[in-house]
Amino acid sequence: LSQIAKTHYSFAVGRIAVRLVPCPPICKSARTLLSLLCQSPENESEMCQTAVLPLLAVSQPDYGLHLDAVVEKANSVYADFLQSPDGHAFAGLVCIVGDCLGGLIAYD
Repeated sequence: LSQIAKTHYSFAVGRIAVRLVPCPPICKSARTLLSLLCQSPENESEMCQTAVLPLLAVSQPDYGLHLDAVVEKANSVYADFLQSPDGHAFAGLVCIVGDCLGGLIAYD
């Protein structure tokens, strides 16, 4: 992300801070099963998994627990950021970026 900012958005250099929030493997067994079911060329297999995985995630009985854990981790990462030199006197916007499952978790 830093290199993209330097190359395309030079005005944003030094104004973007990235923090990662690890997410639990919500659908690890479902992803394994999907990889076996979607036996096609690499790109199509990836698209198949990407399209179906969020549906499987929300149908997991422990999805709510995983969601709560991610929210707790995100809040902890944000609090740590505010205490860091980068976050001192922070008054900007927070953006959440994720893959298909991360975006669903962020929405929920």
